[in-house]
Amino acid sequence: MRLSLLSIPAALAAALALSALALPPASADETVEVADTVETAATVQTVDMVTRQILLRDDRTGEVFVITAGPEVKNLDQLEPGDKVRALYTRGVAARMAPAGAEGSSSVEVVAAAEKGDKPALIYGKTTTEVVTLLAYDAAGHVATFRDSTGATRSVTVEKPEMQRFAETLKPGAKVEITWSDALAIGVFE
Repeated sequence: MRLSLLSIPAALAAALALSALALPPASADETVEVADTVETAATVQTVDMVTRQILLRDDRTGEVFVITAGPEVKNLDQLEPGDKVRALYTRGVAARMAPAGAEGSSSVEVVAAAEKGDKPALIYGKTTTEVVTLLAYDAAGHVATFRDSTGATRSVTVEKPEMQRFAETLKPGAKVEITWSDALAIGVFE
C-alpha cells in the first residue's frame, strides 16, 4: 500500500470504517458510542537502527519523546533527522445490552504499511467486541465492576458522561456487549 500525506487521513477513515463494520447496529435507545481523535505532528531528531527507536520533537509543544518502530515498519532506513511525521489516532467504544445468547469475545485487526523504498508509514486498526456481565456500578465514583468473557473480575472508571448514563440504567447481572475500536495512521511528509 502506497501512503502519502494526503492519503493518511483517507486511509485512517478507511480503517475506522472497517472497524465500524464490527460495531453493533446503531439504535438510539440501545447503543451508546463515544470516540476521541488526537492528531499530532513531530520532527525526527534521531533514528537508532539497532533498537529501532525514533526520537521525535512535537512540533506544537516542543516535547521530546521516543517511539519504537515495530517489525512491520519496513522502511525505517528511509527515515532521517528533520523528517516530519504526522499521526492520527482514534479510540472509540460502543456499549449496548447484549443480544440473547451472545457470549465471548472477538477481534478484527487491519495493518497496512508503506511499500519498500517509500518513506515509513503505517495504518493500524483493531476492533474488539466482548460480552461482559455487570456485577456492580458505583454511580458516585463512576466505577463499573464486571466479569469479562474469561471469567475474570475487573473494575474500570467510566469517564464519558454518555457511558455513565448508560451504566446507571443497568442492574447487576446485566449482559453488556462492549466494542472497543482503535485506529492509527502515521506517516512521513516533507
